[in-house]
Amino acid sequence: MIRNIYKKLFKLNLFLILNFVIIFSCQAAFAQIGIISSNTSAKVYSNRHIGNYSELFQEIVYTFSNTNIKYNIISENELDTISVRNFSIIVLPLITDLSPETYSKIESYIQEGGKIIVIFPDTYSSPMVQRLAELVGVQLGSTQRTTYKTTINWLNNYKIPENYFPVSTRIATIFSDPSSKPIASWNQNNETSPAITISNKGSYISWRWGNDGTLSFNVAAIKSTIESLVPGIIIKEQSKLAFKEMEDKISEINKLRQDTSEFLESFKQASSTTLADIQEHVYISKMQENLAKSYYQNCEYEKAQEELKKARINAMYAYAKVVPSNVVEGRTLWLDRGTIVAIKNPKEMSDLFNKIQKIGINIVYFETLNAGYAIYPSEITEQNPQTKGWDPLYWAVQEAHKRNIELHAWAWIFAVGNTRHNPIIGKPNDYPGPIIAKNPDLALLGPTGNMIPANQHEYWIDPANIKARKLIISILEEMATDYQIDGIQLDYIRYPFQTVNNYMGYNPEGKQKFEIESGYKLDKPDETIIKAWNIWKTKQVTKFVQEASYRLKKIKPDIQISAAVFGTERSSRMSSIQQDWENWVDKGWVDILNPMIYSSNTPKLVESINYINKAIGYKAFVYPGIAVRQLGADDLLDQIYAIKGNGLMGSTIFAMAHLDPDKSELLEIGPYRFKEAKAPNSNPVNSARILVEEFLYNVNSLKQDDSSLIAIRKYTGNAVIAEAGKTHAYILKLLNNPTPTNIQQAIVMLRELENLTQRWLMVDSSIKPTKLKLLTTYLKEAQILLSYEHHKQSSKDYPPTDSVIDNMLSKIDKN
Repeated sequence: MIRNIYKKLFKLNLFLILNFVIIFSCQAAFAQIGIISSNTSAKVYSNRHIGNYSELFQEIVYTFSNTNIKYNIISENELDTISVRNFSIIVLPLITDLSPETYSKIESYIQEGGKIIVIFPDTYSSPMVQRLAELVGVQLGSTQRTTYKTTINWLNNYKIPENYFPVSTRIATIFSDPSSKPIASWNQNNETSPAITISNKGSYISWRWGNDGTLSFNVAAIKSTIESLVPGIIIKEQSKLAFKEMEDKISEINKLRQDTSEFLESFKQASSTTLADIQEHVYISKMQENLAKSYYQNCEYEKAQEELKKARINAMYAYAKVVPSNVVEGRTLWLDRGTIVAIKNPKEMSDLFNKIQKIGINIVYFETLNAGYAIYPSEITEQNPQTKGWDPLYWAVQEAHKRNIELHAWAWIFAVGNTRHNPIIGKPNDYPGPIIAKNPDLALLGPTGNMIPANQHEYWIDPANIKARKLIISILEEMATDYQIDGIQLDYIRYPFQTVNNYMGYNPEGKQKFEIESGYKLDKPDETIIKAWNIWKTKQVTKFVQEASYRLKKIKPDIQISAAVFGTERSSRMSSIQQDWENWVDKGWVDILNPMIYSSNTPKLVESINYINKAIGYKAFVYPGIAVRQLGADDLLDQIYAIKGNGLMGSTIFAMAHLDPDKSELLEIGPYRFKEAKAPNSNPVNSARILVEEFLYNVNSLKQDDSSLIAIRKYTGNAVIAEAGKTHAYILKLLNNPTPTNIQQAIVMLRELENLTQRWLMVDSSIKPTKLKLLTTYLKEAQILLSYEHHKQSSKDYPPTDSVIDNMLSKIDKN
């Protein structure tokens, strides 16, 4: 025992010595990058409603952190401390204005020999924007929105990831003066214009770097720009890839490869071609891991990071190709306005849905009502000027249904205008959208009469205004009546984000209504009044959801109602946006929740999923939103598998505009490769039937493949098959008579079958855990489906008859 302790101590000391040697043998004079955070510009963003400066800045910082380049965030007040001795390059993102003193400090820094990178800030609202551009040898022309997917070409043969920018990306037209030259150019209409320039003083990037464009491309672009400015600069900091971090990453990659091998051994379903492809990915991943270790030992940390990233991608490709593709799954896609308006005719719509089908998507949220404009010819509101002359919604429904894809109309509810949308359609910045322009009395107002909330860029109608609610519901009814849509997606189904001193709802009708119903006055609201007001406003939003659900179900009883929501903690959500989705689900008014988690961090995604699961149980389907723009292809798969692994039966891709070819291909050949997967939300009982049939198929194949079954396993295996047959027969009958009592009996039978299966397969240790997990997952998911159906059938007044609906609507109207 003592000898073992000494051995462990020796290994620990050796580990520490080697780590110490590696760290201190690689010390160098590491240069630093400074990223300027500008309070002056933040005020401009807020006052001019350009966007939320804090959120945009955090996106930039997150993108930069993926370069593994050392950086410090510097406030304007700290510019006195910068010099070329501690910062080789200063990055200036989102700068819409600077004080003369700040500008002078930047000039002094450049005169000292420092370099700056100026990033297009989305607006030319101040002469200071032009002066910063001139510092690096650039003259600014007009800003423009791309009218189709646009790419950037690198001019110095630098290898960068394939890239494209979606329709409506805002970019700057720039011109190089004699002191600067382009290193990358936009490729538009076979014409080129500078995208990035460099001079002896710095660089200009002509798009909203970090906010637009894919993560991988933005990372490659900024690294190439820095290298072009200061060739050979040592910008890596050793601590960015500590020994422990290296070991953790290698451990994760090894786990992926081990799981891949286990799946291959458990299922043996891959063709010889696919098997060879999987084995090649595994082999290459191992070689890249070894190369990363070699680079690390030679203190080449950036190369080590790159090889580890490649090793993970190859391991993930192999894993994705071998993990069974679900037969029942909600594969949902937000099809955004920018992508839709770029489609000009039915043929192009057909081509788009061919791509969507090839990926494996089975539910599309089609952006139908955006900023108060309908994408189709509406008799209630204006049609989007970019789609006039044809009906994209009609053709989208036709093309979706040809391919057995559900088409849900995605509608902005209370946000009915958008300052960022106005320039695209030729409207002035302060245009509130067609609904408020015609009905100014419906506008939601702040304490100073402001229509736009602080740090936001939408115009809103008042959820407490009955006329406003009826107008939006009439548009939803028009969609459900005139088009064969499968569902309605409620977006912006809330109040805008609010904080203390920035509450919205001071417009006369809403304010008066609250004061009459509550007995409080909003002239000098204290904490008690604010709390009561938030509860009251929450009820106004909930009334809309209730009424919309009843009215839409009256038109089309099987229509699916979904809601794009924030999955944050309930009490903070009530005080900031008044969105009570727990109540909507409990009452059966909403069938699907699409929480907009949009996390680049998978553990945080899982944390949010667990909170939502605990909050609602299995009373609604939850398809979390994944922001693909800020994820690599391997990270996208990581999140999809994390969602599946935490008991959810679908996910939602945001958005089509950001789904590049690499990510599309990986979904197509990986988790979505079984193209006939059924969306569970449309017919949960039938989906449960499919899962039990899949279970039976796999159990039978397992018995046939195993010639060494001992007697007890043969006996128990036959019992499992017999019990599964009974359960399947019962669910077939359930399709025609799904009463709560019958559904509950089916759930009990599935639970007993699951327990019997576990006892059967655990007798023999040769059964791989992956096989056991797959079989029991079929049964667990069937129980989830029936639990949802049980809640739906048990909800009060379900199915709602016309008289019940009319009675409920009359009560709502009175309130």
